[in-house]
Amino acid sequence: MKKIIVTILTLSALNLAHAQTQTTAPATKQPSFANKPTPEQVAMRNSMHLQKMLELTDDQKQKVHQAILTRGNTLKKIHEKYGADGDKKAMHKEAKPIRTQFVQTMNSILTPAQKTKWEEHRLKIKQHRQQKHNETTPASETGGNGAPQKLTGDDDGIDD
Repeated sequence: MKKIIVTILTLSALNLAHAQTQTTAPATKQPSFANKPTPEQVAMRNSMHLQKMLELTDDQKQKVHQAILTRGNTLKKIHEKYGADGDKKAMHKEAKPIRTQFVQTMNSILTPAQKTKWEEHRLKIKQHRQQKHNETTPASETGGNGAPQKLTGDDDGIDD
């Protein structure tokens, strides 16, 4: 009986020692955009949110969904082109006309009352992003000018 217990304990100890020496393969670094939702998922989520917030008609919701999807697919291609460690300034420069076009498209879809609500929403998002940026960046680097008070044409008001 003692021999069986000693044998079991010995095998268990060997098994534990072997398990501790095994290493896993190092994880490969994926681009930062690899874990983000797809443009289709973003378009669905944002068009549903805008439908509730702006009380869009079914026709408007469909057009907004298509505009968000087009914008998302185009921006995804730009992100893939430059990669995670690419030239951020060039990427932003290439993306700016797409964001501006999206704002123009949205303005053509929405009624004046909806545009006002949407612009307020975009401003809140811009202020929130600026506030988060200021929390992570010292005021000396941002110029200490605080949250934005107005929108520009490329502030699309959608969290990607």
